[in-house]
This record gives sequence, structure tokens and C-alpha cells, in this order.
Amino acid sequence: MQLELTNHVVIITGGASGIGRAIAELFISEGCKAALGDLSPSVADVACEPGSSTNAPAPGCVVDVTQRETIEAGSQAAEPQLGPAEHIVHAAAWTAASRCTGEAARAKGVSLNGRSATASVN
Repeated sequence: MQLELTNHVVIITGGASGIGRAIAELFISEGCKAALGDLSPSVADVACEPGSSTNAPAPGCVVDVTQRETIEAGSQAAEPQLGPAEHIVHAAAWTAASRCTGEAARAKGVSLNGRSATASVN
């Protein structure tokens, strides 16, 4: 595609597998520096795989999108290696039967590299 995203920094939740992983590979192929967040503890190992073909760094961090602290920690962990996030793709999913209750079910303001973002959950 030619999206002119060379050296842009993207954070992708759900990036260890499925649609999130495919999105990561696409961003990396466009020249982005990608950080992957996922609930799976294997995200650090998986994160290296998409970037290896393009020699682009793709650090991975365990992130639970229902837990504000893990989102902020993942963002802060990626910034020294990649720089501040310019794009965020939310590809993580949960079902009605998952932990989406209480605090996680309300809209939350999250700080990402000094920027403010709001995650709204129905």
C-alpha cells in the first residue's frame, strides 16, 4: 500500500495473534515501528517474529485492556525503544463472559506517552 508511515510508531493491542498480528505485519511492512500488547504471556516472543523479516523492532508487552495500569505500563515500556506512539490500534477483544465488569465497563481516560486517550466500552 503506500501509506507514507515510515518511522511512525504504532501500538497494537491483541497483536500476538489473529487480526492484531496481521495488522502489525501490515504496519511493519509500511515502515512503522510497532509495539504489540496482548494478554498472552508469549507476546514478547511472538512480537519479534513479524519484525524479523523487515529488521523492524516490535517489542511485546503483556497488556490486559481491562486494566488501565497494564496499558500505561506497556506504552511506557515501548517508548524508549520506539519513541512516542503516534497511532494506536485496538484489536484485543473480550466477550460478555470475560472480565469486562465494574471499572473496566466504564469509559476510562488513559495516558499514553503524555497524550490522553479515552476508551469507551459498551
